[in-house]
Amino acid sequence: MTDRDLLWTTGPDLHVTSLSARLREVLFPDGVPAQLHAGGLWQDEDPFGMMAVAHQWVLDGDRMSFETQRAGMHLRVELEPLYDLTGAVAGVAGRAVPCQPGSTPEWQIETLEEVERVCGFGTWRTDLRTGRTFYSPGLYEILGIEDRDRAIDIRSHDHAEDAESVALSIRCGEIAGDGYRCDHRVVRADGTTRYVQEQSRIVYDEHGTAYARVGSLLDITDRKAVEARLSHLAHYDPVSKLPNRTLLEQRLHASLAKAQENDGGCAVLFLDVDNFKRINDTYGHAAGDELLEAIGARLMQHVRSSDTVARLSGDEFVVVLDRVRSTADAHQAARKILASFELPFSIAATLDCRVGVSIGGAVFPECKGSARNLIAAADREMYAVKRNGGRGIKIACASSSSGDPIPLRIAANG
Repeated sequence: MTDRDLLWTTGPDLHVTSLSARLREVLFPDGVPAQLHAGGLWQDEDPFGMMAVAHQWVLDGDRMSFETQRAGMHLRVELEPLYDLTGAVAGVAGRAVPCQPGSTPEWQIETLEEVERVCGFGTWRTDLRTGRTFYSPGLYEILGIEDRDRAIDIRSHDHAEDAESVALSIRCGEIAGDGYRCDHRVVRADGTTRYVQEQSRIVYDEHGTAYARVGSLLDITDRKAVEARLSHLAHYDPVSKLPNRTLLEQRLHASLAKAQENDGGCAVLFLDVDNFKRINDTYGHAAGDELLEAIGARLMQHVRSSDTVARLSGDEFVVVLDRVRSTADAHQAARKILASFELPFSIAATLDCRVGVSIGGAVFPECKGSARNLIAAADREMYAVKRNGGRGIKIACASSSSGDPIPLRIAANG
């Protein structure tokens, strides 16, 4: 390394995190922008955004070396990934060295197209002085446009459900003057839908006059699919396919908030399957898991689409009844669920299994408290049914000063 080298590093989002003094002097004599993306290092002489594409490639763990022009100099650029202590790629380290044009060819369109195809990346640049727009090959690829001579109207590809939010991001970026960044869906020419991360910014000259608009699309469909799977694993029970405790509490919080805002009500029913251990001991845990899934499916058939059915653990289920007008309404809903257990469950292909259920309930606003308090109150009422032989309903209609629910009634043995 010499004092002629231009050095920089970026984070995983390709925003520049450090610059050498020589790079600042050569590229940004009037000051470094507050938010500098890797593509901005060469932006005014890089109409297709090749520098951003190259950095994106390096984030996959590869090294890159090529020659290019910047600020009247011929430079050899070397990029390599930066790793954190766990071995994960944490950014990119860049080095540009002034050199004489040699045997290494400059970026060619064919090379750019291959890089963008693998990265799922595309860029555009509009010269605000001439109105001319350059589109990179990757942009055509992302949008599924085969005619590479055709001008692209990116906004015509925005998904109808996302168009308004994209327009808002663009307006806010224009008002702030620092561009925008948003994730949204696009509809390709063949009608298929992809998720993209779009970003754009205005490039200003030394006098503060805008002379170009640059932007990019990054295909993040696979990343969105992974995020969706992780979210599902974090919020749903793998056996019953129902919401777990985390999602249950979120939805109950929402129901309570709506009830308080509208002077309405909601209810919690806590269900425990009677003699479930007998099924596991007799037929095995695989049959027990199959029964739990069947119970979850049946419960879903006896609630409204606005209600929530969740599995807490073991053979315990919770139903959140949204927009309940009275304790009597909650009791009526519990009776329907109790009656549904009179029909056998089919498990292990041919086995008809009969189980009962004990149901405890708590209704807001008759029972005050948080989401967890309502669940705990309904749980206590369920155990009262268990102590009385199971297959029944017990709903608290009020709370004493100590917080203990007062029973409304018990409908035991069906």
